Amino acid sequence: MPLKQQSHGKRFHNIILPLFVLIFVTLAAYLNAWPDNLTLDDKGFVANQYSSGLSLSDTLSFFSEDLWTAAGADSGLYRPLLQVSIAADAFVYGDWAAGYHLSNILLHLLVTVLVFGFVRHLLLVSGGKSPLSDHMALLAAMVFGVHPIHTEVVNSIFNRSGMLVSLGVIGGLWWFLRTLESSPRRAWGGLALAYLLVLFCKESSVILPALAVVMLWIYTPGDWRVKLRKSIPVLWLLIPLGIFLGLRANALDVPSVPHTTGVPHTTGTPEIIQIPSTRDFKIHHDWDHLLGVSRIWFESLKLLVWPHPLQIYHSGFSVSKWMALVLQLVLIGLAIVGLRRKRYGLIAGLVFFYIAILPASWIMKGHPNLAERFIYLPSVGLTIVLAFGLQWLAQRFNPRIATIPVLIALVVLTPVTLARNAEWASDVLLYESSYRKGNQDGRILQMLVGAHIGKKNYSRAAKICDRHAGKLKIIEKFSYRCGVVYSQIGRFDDAEQAFLSAIDDPDTEALIHQELAGMYLHLDRRSDAKKHLELAVLTEQNPAFREFRKAYLLIKLYPNDRASLLEAKTHLEQSIQIQSQTNQAHLLLNQINRFLDEN
Repeated sequence: MPLKQQSHGKRFHNIILPLFVLIFVTLAAYLNAWPDNLTLDDKGFVANQYSSGLSLSDTLSFFSEDLWTAAGADSGLYRPLLQVSIAADAFVYGDWAAGYHLSNILLHLLVTVLVFGFVRHLLLVSGGKSPLSDHMALLAAMVFGVHPIHTEVVNSIFNRSGMLVSLGVIGGLWWFLRTLESSPRRAWGGLALAYLLVLFCKESSVILPALAVVMLWIYTPGDWRVKLRKSIPVLWLLIPLGIFLGLRANALDVPSVPHTTGVPHTTGTPEIIQIPSTRDFKIHHDWDHLLGVSRIWFESLKLLVWPHPLQIYHSGFSVSKWMALVLQLVLIGLAIVGLRRKRYGLIAGLVFFYIAILPASWIMKGHPNLAERFIYLPSVGLTIVLAFGLQWLAQRFNPRIATIPVLIALVVLTPVTLARNAEWASDVLLYESSYRKGNQDGRILQMLVGAHIGKKNYSRAAKICDRHAGKLKIIEKFSYRCGVVYSQIGRFDDAEQAFLSAIDDPDTEALIHQELAGMYLHLDRRSDAKKHLELAVLTEQNPAFREFRKAYLLIKLYPNDRASLLEAKTHLEQSIQIQSQTNQAHLLLNQINRFLDEN
């Protein structure tokens, strides 16, 4: 056989065939992850993109505004490239939600392929070129591809930012390590470009320079002086960081409004979306807090090894803080022993994991819950550990010993991922799953009730509210949702009491006044309705929504008065002028225009 044909055949078996296998296995785990439906934040965020009629040229505005500006929130989050990616989907798919999910699946496939290439490179530079490295990298990447812990990021369009960051981080590091020795300028230049792009996708990508330096020290030749000299150009990454911070500061330099958004609806119930603000971050130094963070790290590691139970938020951890710390110290001790023996897989994987999870572990804010989306990029660290562990098994015994447990893991994990995808197809299924698994804190309760309201399952929502009636006076957002439920089923006294119990919550105050007004209009208590519609306007802190609520007041009180409707039209136009992506203002304005044209 000619040498050229031999080369092509070897490339096919070493690279192309494994890629086909990897893609096939990963796709098999996400066959049901593209429902024509939106869940969670996607309903308030993605729907705005395709309903507000933005052109692709309008996406430049994303670089000068808060992520949640369209929903009326000052979230302190700045992710313009995430918004651009969703706007591009809106241009292609319109309101076909399944298309957005398909884009997410393709992004996950691409990340999985990059993880394979990156881990393969680490194996090759550690142990020399060997077909065994290709095989072990493939097995580890397949586990990454089908792992159930990734279902939140893959199924949530809004949370694709985790995959966009992973694309840039893994691709940038792979490029960096491959070209550093032959062309340091190209290596650092490419990494700087990747850094700038991922910063515009999600703030957690700020850790890329640290990952680059760690990988440089572990996987490039030379003594500590040589490695220190090679690391100095990392300072050039301050340039893309400075560009990002400057644009971010300019975009977020706006008056503060609530971090929880209530998107006004002309019918039904508004979606309440919890948005953590980076403006509120504070550095904590107390040991109890740091132990709590350490336990979140441990729970993340545990979920990667044993992904059960899968929930929206993980809290109430079974392992004590001190035990979690001790177990991690033991693991780190084993990594140091391996490092002294020139076995770099465990130390590289753990350092990658801890650096990658640092921004999401709420060290500065102390958030008590763990969300599975936080683990997407950090899980690459455990993939590195797995690949090196499999290579050790194959070398110590034989490749079959390393292959069989991975095949068993794929057979076990794939159905779990498929089942979790099915839950992500519906808010109701998703929250009911967490509720059944024992997660019944205030956040899950109010989201579960809200999901049933969205599906008009008022009887089920009322049962949940009645079952947890003791929490109505202490969990304001839950009380507000239950007020909506009771109003819908005609229990107006209970609804009024629930609304009044929640009315002191500044995040939902304007919405509660609006809901009370709607109920009073239904009961023909017109003076009370007018009072609360006026209070809804007065308590609304977002300028665009304030104009919307002025229009809403006029429409509800004077639905057949042409002069009032024309005035309402003016308020809606002002709302859209303040914030062009205010979807509900567009919808209500269209309704008024149709009414005026017909009359």
